[in-house]
Amino acid sequence: MTLARRFRRNTGFTLLELLIALAIFAIIGVAAYSGLDTSLLLRSQVEQSGQRLGEIQFALQLLERDLEQAIARPVRNSYGSYQPALQANAGSDVLFTLTRAGWDNPLHAPRSQLQRVEYRLRERTLWRVYWPSLDGNEEARESALLGGVDEVRLRWLDKARSWQTNWPEQAGTEGTNATLPLAAEVQLNLSDWGEITRLLALANGAGDT
Repeated sequence: MTLARRFRRNTGFTLLELLIALAIFAIIGVAAYSGLDTSLLLRSQVEQSGQRLGEIQFALQLLERDLEQAIARPVRNSYGSYQPALQANAGSDVLFTLTRAGWDNPLHAPRSQLQRVEYRLRERTLWRVYWPSLDGNEEARESALLGGVDEVRLRWLDKARSWQTNWPEQAGTEGTNATLPLAAEVQLNLSDWGEITRLLALANGAGDT
């Protein structure tokens, strides 16, 4: 056997070796694709969780700010009757209605810094409603705050340190004589995050109107 022929035999690949090499490359390719696919899936899940957390935090911050800035200012409805500064009825789609201070006015529009606000739970979505003026019959404006809300439970702490599910605590209380609760307990049950509870002190609570 010549040297050239021996060299060609030693440097060549057999069919079996080629098949093994192709199989190894195929396995590496599948593993790499699977790893990339898993990484992309995890990244998408993290982004979705972050977005959801941001939505929850925004809704809670707005709700907390409205409650903490509640003031004992009753309003007149379109019929001229007084409504309590804060009103809540357990079991209703309308969770609570209140008058709050501190309505931002960066453009210095000719309006009050007081605002009438209402929270509603409709079709598993938490809504915030407000009126441009306290008294009268101006059209309300509403915005969806948070979806996936299964239930909202509220309790109100009166000046005797007893928790109430309705406010005013006594039915038929005149709007001009109603007081604000000392604190509010808000419990949200979310379809994905479970139960979230906040206990909030009302700065102007238990003051006579």
